[in-house]
Order: sequence, then structure tokens, then C-alpha cells
Amino acid sequence: MMTTSAAGQHSRSIVHDNKLTLDLRTRPSRAAVGLTGNDTNQAYDRSGPMLQVKVRLPAGDVTLPCFSVSFSTDDTSGAAGPARDRAPKQFVLNRRFANGADAHAAMESDAKVLGLRQHEIDTAFAHVGERAAIPQNVVLHGFVHDWLSNEVEVNDSDDGKVQAIYYFNIDSVNNPATDKVVHDGVFSLDLTKKPTREALAFLPHYRSATIAPSYFARLRVVVLLGGDQRLATEADTVLSESAVHGRPDTDGVGEPSQTTINRSMSVDAARRQLMEQSSALGLREADVAAAFQGSGRSQKTFVATRTAIYSLEVDVDAQLSQPGDNAAGLTYVFRYR
Repeated sequence: MMTTSAAGQHSRSIVHDNKLTLDLRTRPSRAAVGLTGNDTNQAYDRSGPMLQVKVRLPAGDVTLPCFSVSFSTDDTSGAAGPARDRAPKQFVLNRRFANGADAHAAMESDAKVLGLRQHEIDTAFAHVGERAAIPQNVVLHGFVHDWLSNEVEVNDSDDGKVQAIYYFNIDSVNNPATDKVVHDGVFSLDLTKKPTREALAFLPHYRSATIAPSYFARLRVVVLLGGDQRLATEADTVLSESAVHGRPDTDGVGEPSQTTINRSMSVDAARRQLMEQSSALGLREADVAAAFQGSGRSQKTFVATRTAIYSLEVDVDAQLSQPGDNAAGLTYVFRYR
């Protein structure tokens, strides 16, 4: 079986007798997953007998019959610098099931090793594989073990067949950089001075940095804006980017250029939060209130606080007549000077 890398070269195959072993109990090297030269990814696709993939994990081993397996060095999440130096960070395994019952049974069988929760499995498979008019798509959250995490995305189709996509990610939830700045679920950021790469949890040779809560946990962000003013919010993600004198940071060594804090919530919660923050952000309460009046979709960008360190914009995107915890979103964008 031939494999092709992103650089268009033939990678070294690690498949033997239609079997592949992926050891994720320790950080895998490029050589361990067959990446050579300037390879940034490698894929194995099967149209015949499924590839038998044995994944060695902290809680034990699991064997998955897969029609597609791919490894990558996390370029889409900001890995930069020489391709030959980039470590493997993402592993994606694709598996098919004849029906929802078979997929359900497989998830239950592997739940202990993958860290899947029974109530989430049962909820996910309430309708998966039933040939619903709208295809089902659900995500099962697995374990977070130090730098390694996993989740399983389950999709069905109108013929009742089910596809499961197993994601094993390195450094996406916990990593040495985030461990230094997130404590007890709180990320504190001092913007009375320009933040360093370390303060924003950039990994070495990354042009972006993401801080996110662990599965089923919350992330609280506290930003010191200047003087006695603070911005405090729960967040879904905190994304920072870097640049070199205003140009793309191709080597992942540039200074931080901006930080974006995202949070989804109900319409009422978004209105209350922004009203409470209006004084600290330099916004008029009347303008904030107007953004949440009426019906339909409301989109508004507020130009907020500006200092010698940063400028701040706050984006509101709300479906005013829609109930639920995800009907509105607040996005805080800090651009560094």
C-alpha cells in the first residue's frame, strides 16, 4: 500500500500484514509514524479488507478496523517552522458500521479505554442510524490524559450506516504552555503591558495558541485592562495569533498580534454580561441595550477600550427570538499595538 505525504513524496509505510500499531502512551516521534523529510502528514486508505489499527493508550489497548487512517503535524492549528522538525500531533481514524446498533455496541465495548461516558453514548445513539430525514452528527468526549486527549465523532446517513471518526490529539487540551498560565480553570491575562508568547500559551514554533476548557469543564478568563478595570468572562476558546512586523509568522517566533475570546450563551445572558461590562469596556449602556432589542438576528460590533497596549472590539451575534444556551455569542478581540 502506497502512502503520499503533503510534500508529494512517498512516505515510509508503517503498515505490516495489514496491521498498524500506534503507541500513544508516550509522545510519538516522526519516525515512529513514518514521517520523513518534509512530510507534514501521512494517510492510509483501504477499499478492501479493513486496516487493523491497534492503538496503545494510557488506559489500555484498543483495536479498530479502519478504512482510513491519517497523521498530521498540526499545521492547521498553527505549527510553523521547518516542516522536518514538526512533531506529529493529530491522529484521525475512520471506521464504518452497518447500523447504529453495531456502532453503539462498539462504543460501549471500548468506553473504558477511550474514556467515553455511558450517558453520553446512550444520548448520542437515541437516533443515530434510524434513517432520520436529517442526518445525525454527534461528538462523544473521551479522556484527557496529560497532553493526550480523544473524542469520537459519529455520523449516519439515510441508508442507516454509521461512520465513526476517532480523533487522538496531542497538546490540544493540555500542554506545557497552557499548564503555565491556566490554574484551577482560570486564565489570567495582564494587558497593562504587552503580553509575551509565554503569557498567551504559545508552544515553541507555533503561530497561534488556543486555550480551551477540558471536556465537561469551564474556563474562566480574567483580563486586567488597566487601572482598576477588569474583564471577566467564561470562555469557549481563547485564540491568540502572532506576526512578524505585521507579516505572517512563518517560523512561529513572532510577537503576539491579537487575542480573541469567544463565548456562546443565551440571549439574556449575553445582554446581562455586556451590560455589566459596559463601564469597564467604555460602552454606552443604551447602545448595548439596543443591540438586543427586536427580533431576528442582531449583529453589532462595538469599538471599546483603547490603550497604548491594545485596541478592543466586542462583537455581538444573537438570534433574538431563539431560546437556548447557544443562541448568542460574544467575541472580544484584542489587537496589540
